[in-house]
Amino acid sequence: MAKFRVQGVEERPDGDIACDTYVLKDDETVIGHFTVILDSAEVLAAAGLPKAERIALYKLLFSADGRIAGVTDSEAAVAQMEADVPFPVTVDL
Repeated sequence: MAKFRVQGVEERPDGDIACDTYVLKDDETVIGHFTVILDSAEVLAAAGLPKAERIALYKLLFSADGRIAGVTDSEAAVAQMEADVPFPVTVDL
């Protein structure tokens, strides 16, 4: 299961929020880093909700970034390849 660590958030001059995001292979091993951008208006629209619902919305907004799905897809693809191919392997073309 893919894991992500958001180190923090910061405002941007265009009205968006930048989430400093690390991709984790396990709880410790970082395998990637990128910034997930959230729309401030979407975050602020949740202001009246209970805290648990706000956090669930933040997670939904975060997961809408296409790179999150890409990490999940690549994780599944690696598992499939490792099940099919005994690595290391020499590829002759």
